Amino acid sequence: MDRAELTNKIIDLQHQVNNSLGRYIQQGWMDLGLTVPQFKSLSIIASEGCINLKNLAVALGVTPSNVTGIVERLVEHGLVNREVSPDDRRVLLVRVTPEGDALIGKLRETRVSHMAQILAGVSVQELDHLRKAFRILLEAVEAYTKSMSSNS
Repeated sequence: MDRAELTNKIIDLQHQVNNSLGRYIQQGWMDLGLTVPQFKSLSIIASEGCINLKNLAVALGVTPSNVTGIVERLVEHGLVNREVSPDDRRVLLVRVTPEGDALIGKLRETRVSHMAQILAGVSVQELDHLRKAFRILLEAVEAYTKSMSSNS
């Protein structure tokens, strides 16, 4: 098999794995009472630590006015707080609350638990092969990310 065929087979397998795992991932957040945009926003805010509304809108690919309503619902759920930027009082920053952090932590724990159960049926030798393959994939992603950021 040549590089192109192998690459296509890997992409296809990744797609199959993502689809198969999707039901376990969705199961965790479907019961949260959040819309998809709210969940995405919460995830972005948590990964950034603190973000202004303009940057959150860019990350979501929506207008800042759309983000205002999304953030308002997250505030009502007690998952995020809004605060005035110490650098510019006109800028609102959004930060995840301890309740939001706990919710995200619970989702991570659920995902980890599912993966541990799935991998329980895999031999130690196969687990080691997977570990090595994921290390290679991670290094490739990091190299790609670095090359993309240096091109910007």
